[in-house]
Amino acid sequence: MTNDDNPSRKRLAWIETDEDGSSAAQEPKVAVGRERTYAPLTDTFRLYAGWLLGWYFVLFAVGGYQRTRSLPFSVPFVDELLLSPVVVTVSFAVFLFLLATSLHRSTGRHAAHGLLFGLVGAIILAVFVMNV
Repeated sequence: MTNDDNPSRKRLAWIETDEDGSSAAQEPKVAVGRERTYAPLTDTFRLYAGWLLGWYFVLFAVGGYQRTRSLPFSVPFVDELLLSPVVVTVSFAVFLFLLATSLHRSTGRHAAHGLLFGLVGAIILAVFVMNV
């Protein structure tokens, strides 16, 4: 197998200068390293949660505008989704997940901090669900 066939190897090229200042391109050396070819699970969940929260934002924006002003068109399911406690709870849970993982990243990704942020998020979500 040649170096071009193996995706886990990178070609690194550099230019080396001689004492007189002239430069000559050297043969690229191959750096053998292990690369991750997958995204971590938390990053994947954050990506999907961000998209879900974005769509909930569109739903709340259209639903709020439809309830306060008349739209030139009617979207019948927006009122039901806007008033559904499940949609409100899921959107708040997604927001808390994104907030907790952002705080976990900013504090250094320690396991104890992750456990603490998860526990605080679960308590806040439980209080929110009891009051909705």
